[in-house]
Amino acid sequence: MEFRGLPITVKSSQSLNNVENQLTVETWVYLKAPQCEEKDHKRHWKVYPGYKHHPKFCPLCWNKWEEGSLIHRPASYQLRIAHSHRAEFTLFIRESAHHHRVKKLRVKSNKIVTPNQWVHLAAVYNGDKLILYVDGVKQQDEEQAAGKVIKGHTPLFLGGLGFRGKLEEARISNTARTEFGGTGVVTKVVQR
Repeated sequence: MEFRGLPITVKSSQSLNNVENQLTVETWVYLKAPQCEEKDHKRHWKVYPGYKHHPKFCPLCWNKWEEGSLIHRPASYQLRIAHSHRAEFTLFIRESAHHHRVKKLRVKSNKIVTPNQWVHLAAVYNGDKLILYVDGVKQQDEEQAAGKVIKGHTPLFLGGLGFRGKLEEARISNTARTEFGGTGVVTKVVQR
């Protein structure tokens, strides 16, 4: 499904609230790189190794790429594309040692999310550690903290404000998955 800056709302439900000790939030994302046709920018056009996007890649127009939420459950978790063009996952937990204290965990991808191609993002919390995977590769950034995922009774938003791109196979699991392929059982696929 394609998004142009406005989210799709999924009402709060028992299946969304069935997350406590472990969580996996994953989706396929396609981000279209801004294309530059401005002749004044021509001297800035570049081709970066490893990126097979528009040959007129312009760092000046790259900044027009807005940050935006991919999957967001307010006061619980959020998978998003940050202004740095990196994937970022934020999770709120109730710490095990201090039952009334809420802790905010955040991890980021090693590099920018490659535009103009499908990329699989998965954020995993196993009850002790928060990890982010990009195309099945574990990212270096991780946070350790024991606790339970804050549930709340808020809706889930797909493609939040500012996100312009495509999402497919958005999935929220109450297990800590570490393998991501097309062979697993899909527990929840949200489609338009």
